[in-house]
Amino acid sequence: MRLIIACTYERPMTKFNSSILVLFATVIVSLSFAASALAVLSLDVTVKTQPNTLVSQGGSITSVYTVTNSGDTDITNLATSIKIIKSGLWDVTDRFSGITIAPSLTTLAVGHFVDFTVAFTAPGGANDTSPGYGNYTVNFTATGNAPAVVKNSVLSDVFTVLGPANRIALVSPSAATVGTAFTIKVTMYDGANMVKTDYIGTVHLNSTDATAVLPADYEFTATDKGTKTFTITMKTAGSQTYGVKDLSSGISAISSIITVTGGTIIPVPTKVVMSSDKTSINANGTDETMVIGQLVDQDGNNMSTVNYKIVITTSLGNLTQYSNTTDATGRVYAFLRSYAAGTAIINATTNITVIDTSVALLNPATPVAPTVTSPSSATTTSAPTFNIIGTAQADSLVKIYSDGVIVGSQQLANGNTSFNITVDLVQNATNIFTVTATVSGLESPAANVPGITNEPQAPPVELSIISITPSLNSIGIDVNANITIQFSKLVQISNDNVEMHEDGTDVSIETTVTFDSATKIATIQHPVLKSNKKYVLLIVNVADADGNKVSADGTFITATYYKIMLSKKGTNGWNLISLPVVPSITSIDKVLANVINDIAQVWSYDSANNKWRMWAKGDAASDLNAMTAGNGYWVNYKNATAEKFMDGWGTLLAQGNTTPPQVSLGSGWGLIGYYQRELTENIATSCALKSLTEVVTQTPLWTLLYTFDNKEKIVTPVQDMVPGQGYWIQLANVPSRYMYGPGACE
Repeated sequence: MRLIIACTYERPMTKFNSSILVLFATVIVSLSFAASALAVLSLDVTVKTQPNTLVSQGGSITSVYTVTNSGDTDITNLATSIKIIKSGLWDVTDRFSGITIAPSLTTLAVGHFVDFTVAFTAPGGANDTSPGYGNYTVNFTATGNAPAVVKNSVLSDVFTVLGPANRIALVSPSAATVGTAFTIKVTMYDGANMVKTDYIGTVHLNSTDATAVLPADYEFTATDKGTKTFTITMKTAGSQTYGVKDLSSGISAISSIITVTGGTIIPVPTKVVMSSDKTSINANGTDETMVIGQLVDQDGNNMSTVNYKIVITTSLGNLTQYSNTTDATGRVYAFLRSYAAGTAIINATTNITVIDTSVALLNPATPVAPTVTSPSSATTTSAPTFNIIGTAQADSLVKIYSDGVIVGSQQLANGNTSFNITVDLVQNATNIFTVTATVSGLESPAANVPGITNEPQAPPVELSIISITPSLNSIGIDVNANITIQFSKLVQISNDNVEMHEDGTDVSIETTVTFDSATKIATIQHPVLKSNKKYVLLIVNVADADGNKVSADGTFITATYYKIMLSKKGTNGWNLISLPVVPSITSIDKVLANVINDIAQVWSYDSANNKWRMWAKGDAASDLNAMTAGNGYWVNYKNATAEKFMDGWGTLLAQGNTTPPQVSLGSGWGLIGYYQRELTENIATSCALKSLTEVVTQTPLWTLLYTFDNKEKIVTPVQDMVPGQGYWIQLANVPSRYMYGPGACE
């Protein structure tokens, strides 16, 4: 069963039309019950482009999914999302960064489809030490609500994030012929046992056959994709192997045994076996052990090769080698003594494999703590580093610690006992260090370094003007306010460094300059300035003690003073006025302060809301609380014996978080005032009412403008608009509200 109610509603209908609408709806309902099926909501999601099959750690993955509205109803509230599943089990979406799905759509019409591109970054990059490699799948889901919930999702194919090289696999023949080359294959795998197709490291090959022909060290390229074949030629018959080592990570692999035939097995010097006649000696400089280096062949048999060069070295103690060439038994001999406790590593070096053995020395002795000679006592420096100097046990490793962390070290050698180590200092702090000496793995007690306090020198202060009050190029400035200048440092300033005059004139205004050395503030005193005038201020060549100079210049415009006459003629005390600027305090009691006892009433008209508002002193019904620019006011003046003036200071454009004034007007008559712009007096009506002009055609939106002669008490037409005068204005065919603001002809 399917219910469809089809109605079209564009505007209010007449009573007759409403009846038709009801009848139409009724017919559709009956037909729908008879012949329709339920709406079908359906989203189909398919994979258009699979994600990258293999990607390195920290690499980018992209895929594309097609979402189709296969139902018969538009889908709304369309939303898409993905889940990234590792090994088919765990939701690891939060391990992937930079996930984006584009485009961002919320609706899908019937029969339409859209391709969504999904992109994200694999984990385990340079800054991620956790193993992010392995196999993953992407579960893309699309949902909609129109209004029933529709949901569909699709699981894309597996993609793999490759980890670091973890294993080397070797493929080679089980048999070979002496002198005949054969091929081997080397493949690099990661920790997930995936071929590391992005491997670009270097490998080294060796062999038990010392005479084998092996390839040189090889650096894999991106085109190798983790697998490379090499050629090897064995020269010695017998059971041989070869090995491959990654030179960066150290991982290695050894091949299975390759049986090499077709030639005579020739003993080849293969390695040196080290031994000693004692397992330990006393660290007294006299006890000694004899060290023997025996040359052996590939099968471990002693060789009697004569005059084969073998050099024996040690990491600890004094070693005397009597000969560095083998005797008739293929041996070399050396004797080891030591004054230092520890473990001596004895090395044999030749052009064949090196075998190490070790001799444990008895009577271990802890090294003596170093002696610090500089600093010799607590010191203070402005430098960012300090050289710690002293003496320690010969050939020791000297370490400097700060809070348990090594911050400097020096390896002494050739019997040297002096150290000189540079350390970084923490600024504005006392730095505490300790020093130790390490010999043969044994570390001495710590020696304390006297405290080193870092107090960086403050950079020199450059001469500059930090601030000028009032700010240059500002408006609405108090005509009585002094001018203050904040300098960055002490300066020499006098009347000769200050020039001030009214813009457009060359007549200087006499000023008096004082300077407060404690605050670095200069104060410029001046006579009372004129109302609504621009003044020029020049600060010239103010110098500091070093002779550096600074200057500044700019202008500012003073606040506007208004003075509005109120009069009464006979019994008529009505005056139509306005405030040309926003007064310093807009409270009606403050605006009328000097004439308040002579005012019977003040009326204001809000044409946008067709509402009159009234004020009368002491009248609880008063709902007019403020007076400001842009509005016209009817003032009923009741003093029949004398004219009086209401006056004050203000500005149209104040600095800071103060919105310039504007008045909302509606069609018909409105009561407005003249906005007096800075540096202006009377101006033409077309300029003052610029904001009430149609933008494209420049046609005035107003049709009539009248004012009221407050002295003669008659209505008069208007040519120029005058500060302090109120006006009746008629607007025809404007929007329900229109904003009237300050205007001018620039």
